[in-house]
Amino acid sequence: MKYKQVNIKPEDKKAFNELEKYNIESSLPNYIFHYLYFKNKRLAVKAATVIRNNGYEIEIRLSNYDDNWLVYAKKKTALSEQIIAEMRNEFEIIAQGFKGEYDGWEVEVPKP
Repeated sequence: MKYKQVNIKPEDKKAFNELEKYNIESSLPNYIFHYLYFKNKRLAVKAATVIRNNGYEIEIRLSNYDDNWLVYAKKKTALSEQIIAEMRNEFEIIAQGFKGEYDGWEVEVPKP
């Protein structure tokens, strides 16, 4: 998927500043994990289909915290502020389209 130029959000900028402590090689592929929540399984499955078609690995399950359904998406890619900004934009649009919520991302941090 070709992304459009978007600005990084303050919460993502803060996360990038934290990641600098871990010396993650941003030019090498890293798994980036995304969390989306939906009110029912039907909407979660529909959103997951769109996300899977965009090249993500998907897991759908009932949330551990409430009655919402979690779509857990991951993709191995280089890590940059622009890539994260583009991914957030993509997931926020998908979540909104299926009456869900995008709850952010994380990256696997190597153990010291």
